[in-house]
Amino acid sequence: MVHTNYFFGDSFIGPFTLLANKKNQIIKYSGATAKGLTKIDNPNRQDILNFVSLIRKNDILFFNFGQVDINFSYFYKWNATGEELNYKKFIKPIVKEYVKFISQLKTKNIYIIYVYPTIIKDQFADVLLKYRILDNESKILRDINKISFVYRQKMAIYFNNCIEKYCKRYGVNTLSLWPHIMKDDYNVDEKYINTISKNSIHLLYEPLILTLFEKGILQKFGIKRSDLKMNIETTLNNYVKQVDKKYKLIAITSNNKN
Repeated sequence: MVHTNYFFGDSFIGPFTLLANKKNQIIKYSGATAKGLTKIDNPNRQDILNFVSLIRKNDILFFNFGQVDINFSYFYKWNATGEELNYKKFIKPIVKEYVKFISQLKTKNIYIIYVYPTIIKDQFADVLLKYRILDNESKILRDINKISFVYRQKMAIYFNNCIEKYCKRYGVNTLSLWPHIMKDDYNVDEKYINTISKNSIHLLYEPLILTLFEKGILQKFGIKRSDLKMNIETTLNNYVKQVDKKYKLIAITSNNKN
Protein backbone atom coordinates (compact mmCIF):
# COMPACT_ATOMS: atom_id res chain seq x y z
CA MET A 1 0.00 0.00 0.00
CA VAL A 2 1.31 3.44 -0.92
CA HIS A 3 2.39 5.56 2.02
CA THR A 4 4.16 8.86 2.72
CA ASN A 5 7.25 9.25 4.90
CA TYR A 6 7.22 12.38 7.07
CA PHE A 7 10.52 13.56 8.53
CA PHE A 8 10.20 16.04 11.40
CA GLY A 9 13.24 17.56 13.03
CA ASP A 10 15.64 20.38 13.68
CA SER A 11 18.30 21.30 11.10
CA PHE A 12 19.89 17.85 11.49
CA ILE A 13 17.03 16.46 9.42
CA GLY A 14 18.91 18.03 6.50
CA PRO A 15 20.21 14.85 4.81
CA PHE A 16 16.64 13.81 4.09
CA THR A 17 16.06 17.02 2.13
CA LEU A 18 18.03 15.30 -0.63
CA LEU A 19 14.99 13.10 -1.16
CA ALA A 20 12.46 14.78 -3.38
CA ASN A 21 9.04 13.46 -4.17
CA LYS A 22 5.61 13.52 -2.63
CA LYS A 23 6.31 10.25 -0.84
CA ASN A 24 8.97 11.88 1.35
CA GLN A 25 7.96 15.07 3.14
CA ILE A 26 10.52 17.04 5.16
CA ILE A 27 9.22 19.28 7.94
CA LYS A 28 12.19 21.18 9.37
CA TYR A 29 12.11 23.39 12.46
CA SER A 30 15.50 25.11 12.55
CA GLY A 31 16.74 25.68 16.09
CA ALA A 32 13.92 23.62 17.60
CA THR A 33 14.47 21.68 20.80
CA ALA A 34 13.11 18.42 22.14
CA LYS A 35 12.28 20.29 25.33
CA GLY A 36 10.15 22.75 23.37
CA LEU A 37 7.95 19.92 22.13
CA THR A 38 7.12 19.01 25.72
CA LYS A 39 5.37 22.34 26.26
CA ILE A 40 1.66 22.41 25.40
CA ASP A 41 1.75 25.93 23.92
CA ASN A 42 4.87 25.33 21.80
CA PRO A 43 4.12 26.29 18.15
CA ASN A 44 6.20 23.42 16.74
CA ARG A 45 4.26 20.96 18.88
CA GLN A 46 0.99 22.41 17.62
CA ASP A 47 2.21 22.25 14.04
CA ILE A 48 3.12 18.57 14.43
CA LEU A 49 -0.29 17.82 15.90
CA ASN A 50 -1.92 19.50 12.91
CA PHE A 51 0.17 17.43 10.49
CA VAL A 52 -0.61 14.20 12.27
CA SER A 53 -4.33 14.89 12.17
CA LEU A 54 -4.13 14.78 8.36
CA ILE A 55 -1.98 11.69 7.80
CA ARG A 56 -3.16 8.26 6.68
CA LYS A 57 -2.93 5.18 8.89
CA ASN A 58 -0.09 3.63 6.91
CA ASP A 59 2.04 6.79 6.71
CA ILE A 60 5.38 6.68 8.59
CA LEU A 61 6.61 9.47 10.86
CA PHE A 62 10.25 10.09 11.79
CA PHE A 63 11.33 12.49 14.52
CA ASN A 64 14.84 13.82 15.04
CA PHE A 65 15.09 16.37 17.83
CA GLY A 66 17.58 16.80 20.66
CA GLN A 67 20.72 18.04 18.94
CA VAL A 68 19.94 21.65 19.86
CA ASP A 69 19.31 20.67 23.47
CA ILE A 70 22.73 19.07 24.01
CA ASN A 71 24.82 21.27 21.72
CA PHE A 72 23.30 24.63 22.60
CA SER A 73 20.61 24.74 25.31
CA TYR A 74 22.76 22.96 27.88
CA PHE A 75 25.54 25.55 27.54
CA TYR A 76 23.11 28.46 27.34
CA LYS A 77 21.54 27.36 30.64
CA TRP A 78 24.96 26.81 32.18
CA ASN A 79 25.90 30.38 31.27
CA ALA A 80 22.60 31.73 32.60
CA THR A 81 22.89 29.97 35.97
CA GLY A 82 26.65 30.40 36.32
CA GLU A 83 27.03 26.79 37.44
CA GLU A 84 28.06 23.76 35.42
CA LEU A 85 25.06 21.47 35.01
CA ASN A 86 24.82 17.76 35.63
CA TYR A 87 24.09 16.71 32.06
CA LYS A 88 22.22 13.56 33.09
CA LYS A 89 19.81 15.56 35.23
CA PHE A 90 19.44 18.01 32.35
CA ILE A 91 18.80 15.38 29.67
CA LYS A 92 16.69 12.70 31.35
CA PRO A 93 13.48 14.70 32.00
CA ILE A 94 13.63 16.26 28.54
CA VAL A 95 13.82 12.90 26.77
CA LYS A 96 11.14 11.35 28.96
CA GLU A 97 8.58 14.04 28.14
CA TYR A 98 9.66 14.26 24.48
CA VAL A 99 9.15 10.52 23.92
CA LYS A 100 5.92 10.60 25.90
CA PHE A 101 4.54 13.32 23.62
CA ILE A 102 5.52 11.41 20.47
CA SER A 103 3.97 8.22 21.85
CA GLN A 104 0.62 9.97 22.22
CA LEU A 105 0.34 10.84 18.52
CA LYS A 106 -2.49 9.01 16.81
CA THR A 107 -0.39 6.56 14.80
CA LYS A 108 1.81 3.56 15.52
CA ASN A 109 4.16 4.03 12.54
CA ILE A 110 6.59 6.28 14.39
CA TYR A 111 10.38 6.24 14.63
CA ILE A 112 12.49 8.46 16.84
CA ILE A 113 15.92 8.93 15.27
CA TYR A 114 18.81 8.99 17.73
CA VAL A 115 20.65 12.30 18.03
CA TYR A 116 23.79 12.54 15.93
CA PRO A 117 27.28 12.32 17.45
CA THR A 118 29.30 15.47 17.90
CA ILE A 119 32.09 16.07 15.40
CA ILE A 120 33.72 19.13 17.01
CA LYS A 121 36.93 17.91 18.61
CA ASP A 122 38.14 21.11 20.29
CA GLN A 123 37.55 24.86 20.60
CA PHE A 124 33.84 24.27 21.10
CA ALA A 125 33.51 27.81 22.45
CA ASP A 126 34.05 29.03 18.88
CA VAL A 127 31.00 27.02 17.81
CA LEU A 128 28.84 28.59 20.51
CA LEU A 129 30.04 32.04 19.43
CA LYS A 130 29.36 31.27 15.76
CA TYR A 131 25.79 30.22 16.48
CA ARG A 132 25.36 33.14 18.92
CA ILE A 133 24.58 30.93 21.91
CA LEU A 134 27.26 32.85 23.80
CA ASP A 135 28.99 36.15 23.17
CA ASN A 136 32.43 37.46 24.00
CA GLU A 137 31.17 38.69 27.38
CA SER A 138 29.80 35.29 28.45
CA LYS A 139 31.07 34.25 31.87
CA ILE A 140 31.71 30.61 30.99
CA LEU A 141 33.54 31.16 27.70
CA ARG A 142 36.93 30.11 29.08
CA ASP A 143 35.47 27.06 30.81
CA ILE A 144 33.78 25.69 27.69
CA ASN A 145 37.00 24.57 26.00
CA LYS A 146 37.90 22.62 29.14
CA ILE A 147 34.93 20.36 28.42
CA SER A 148 36.47 17.48 26.52
CA PHE A 149 35.28 16.06 23.24
CA VAL A 150 34.64 12.70 24.94
CA TYR A 151 32.53 14.39 27.61
CA ARG A 152 30.36 16.05 24.96
CA GLN A 153 30.09 12.77 23.04
CA LYS A 154 28.97 11.04 26.23
CA MET A 155 26.15 13.59 26.43
CA ALA A 156 24.89 12.45 23.02
CA ILE A 157 25.28 8.79 24.00
CA TYR A 158 23.34 9.36 27.23
CA PHE A 159 20.60 11.21 25.34
CA ASN A 160 20.24 8.20 23.06
CA ASN A 161 20.27 5.77 25.98
CA CYS A 162 17.35 7.71 27.40
CA ILE A 163 15.58 7.60 24.03
CA GLU A 164 15.96 3.82 24.00
CA LYS A 165 14.75 3.49 27.58
CA TYR A 166 11.64 5.62 27.20
CA CYS A 167 10.77 4.38 23.72
CA LYS A 168 10.63 0.87 25.16
CA ARG A 169 8.45 2.14 27.99
CA TYR A 170 6.03 4.01 25.73
CA GLY A 171 6.08 1.67 22.74
CA VAL A 172 7.85 3.85 20.16
CA ASN A 173 10.23 2.56 17.47
CA THR A 174 13.79 3.86 17.31
CA LEU A 175 16.28 4.34 14.49
CA SER A 176 20.01 4.68 15.21
CA LEU A 177 22.44 5.75 12.51
CA TRP A 178 25.46 5.44 14.81
CA PRO A 179 26.43 1.86 13.80
CA HIS A 180 26.70 3.02 10.20
CA ILE A 181 28.71 6.24 10.64
CA MET A 182 31.07 5.62 13.59
CA LYS A 183 34.61 4.27 13.25
CA ASP A 184 34.84 3.62 17.02
CA ASP A 185 32.87 4.38 20.19
CA TYR A 186 33.44 8.14 20.05
CA ASN A 187 34.65 9.12 16.58
CA VAL A 188 32.66 9.61 13.39
CA ASP A 189 34.12 8.26 10.15
CA GLU A 190 36.00 11.15 8.50
CA LYS A 191 33.99 10.98 5.29
CA TYR A 192 30.95 12.37 7.11
CA ILE A 193 32.77 15.25 8.80
CA ASN A 194 32.23 18.70 7.36
CA THR A 195 35.72 20.10 6.84
CA ILE A 196 34.43 22.70 4.40
CA SER A 197 32.48 24.97 6.70
CA LYS A 198 34.45 25.92 9.80
CA ASN A 199 32.85 24.93 13.12
CA SER A 200 29.83 23.32 11.49
CA ILE A 201 28.11 20.87 13.84
CA HIS A 202 26.38 19.07 10.96
CA LEU A 203 27.54 15.96 9.17
CA LEU A 204 27.80 16.13 5.39
CA TYR A 205 24.44 15.28 3.85
CA GLU A 206 25.61 13.52 0.70
CA PRO A 207 27.86 10.73 2.04
CA LEU A 208 25.40 10.15 4.87
CA ILE A 209 22.35 9.66 2.66
CA LEU A 210 24.37 7.39 0.34
CA THR A 211 25.40 5.22 3.29
CA LEU A 212 21.77 4.87 4.35
CA PHE A 213 21.01 3.52 0.88
CA GLU A 214 24.08 1.25 0.84
CA LYS A 215 23.11 -0.24 4.21
CA GLY A 216 19.51 -0.75 3.08
CA ILE A 217 18.14 1.49 5.83
CA LEU A 218 15.96 3.70 3.63
CA GLN A 219 14.71 0.88 1.42
CA LYS A 220 12.95 -0.61 4.47
CA PHE A 221 10.63 2.39 4.33
CA GLY A 222 9.99 2.25 0.59
CA ILE A 223 12.57 4.91 -0.27
CA LYS A 224 14.50 4.35 -3.50
CA ARG A 225 17.74 5.75 -4.93
CA SER A 226 15.61 7.27 -7.67
CA ASP A 227 14.02 9.46 -4.97
CA LEU A 228 17.19 11.55 -4.75
CA LYS A 229 16.45 15.00 -6.12
CA MET A 230 19.64 15.28 -8.18
CA ASN A 231 23.12 13.90 -8.64
CA ILE A 232 24.79 13.76 -5.21
CA GLU A 233 28.10 15.04 -6.56
CA THR A 234 26.27 18.07 -7.95
CA THR A 235 24.68 18.95 -4.60
CA LEU A 236 28.01 18.61 -2.79
CA ASN A 237 29.84 20.72 -5.37
CA ASN A 238 27.14 23.39 -5.11
CA TYR A 239 27.56 23.40 -1.34
CA VAL A 240 31.33 23.79 -1.63
CA LYS A 241 30.88 26.73 -4.01
CA GLN A 242 28.44 28.44 -1.62
CA VAL A 243 30.79 28.06 1.33
CA ASP A 244 33.78 29.21 -0.71
CA LYS A 245 31.87 32.31 -1.80
CA LYS A 246 30.82 33.00 1.79
CA TYR A 247 34.40 32.93 3.11
CA LYS A 248 35.68 35.07 0.26
CA LEU A 249 33.08 37.71 1.17
CA ILE A 250 34.11 37.50 4.83
CA ALA A 251 37.76 37.95 3.86
CA ILE A 252 36.97 40.94 1.64
CA THR A 253 34.89 42.56 4.39
CA SER A 254 37.63 41.97 6.95
CA ASN A 255 40.32 43.45 4.67
CA ASN A 256 38.18 46.53 4.02
CA LYS A 257 37.98 47.17 7.77
CA ASN A 258 41.77 47.12 8.16
